[in-house]
Amino acid sequence: INWKGVAYYNRLIDYLIQKGITPYANLYHYDLPLALEQKYQGLLSKQVVEDFADYAEFCFKTFGDRVKNWMTFNEPRVVAALGYDNGIFAP
Repeated sequence: INWKGVAYYNRLIDYLIQKGITPYANLYHYDLPLALEQKYQGLLSKQVVEDFADYAEFCFKTFGDRVKNWMTFNEPRVVAALGYDNGIFAP
């Protein structure tokens, strides 16, 4: 766990709320971290799915007291079609 990253997002969420802005969180935006890509060879791995579930649970527990609006994937059709089908984006 990147605790500096967690602290950053805690400060960001608190600041948004302080300014009257409702935070929305997106758990996945197009790219799998390189270390996980190399370890699992992409999103089709069953293990990466299990790890993503653990990651989501961590986010919900850590930020869920202040974040009520969650998106799992940003534009999942684009990731699937342009990444895995057409090869335009990295899968």
